[in-house]
Amino acid sequence: MSEKHEPGFQPGAHIEEEAPYKMNLLTNRDAVIEALIAMEGQDWFENVQPRWGKNSIDGALKEVQDGGSGIIYGAGGSHRFYIRKNGDVVYSGSHGANKVDKAQSLGFKIN
Repeated sequence: MSEKHEPGFQPGAHIEEEAPYKMNLLTNRDAVIEALIAMEGQDWFENVQPRWGKNSIDGALKEVQDGGSGIIYGAGGSHRFYIRKNGDVVYSGSHGANKVDKAQSLGFKIN
């Protein structure tokens, strides 16, 4: 009896593992904050986002940890970054299509 394999299967072939997603507030907070600053600006980080309450970086993370929806508002509130339960941060392309390329280049997945 012979084994069946997917097309293109090669016995002994090396399978590359996908690198862990670096935009995670729980495992790589500094990299996420650095990328958020690159997207939204230093002034946003220091002066604006702390006032967003539940939609600030820490507020959105707490919302997720409490079972809610974590959404970080970017500068002006138009850009959105969603936090998943595992801490991953993804950029909302529907809330900022003009910055999708930049978000991807910084390492964000696009929702």
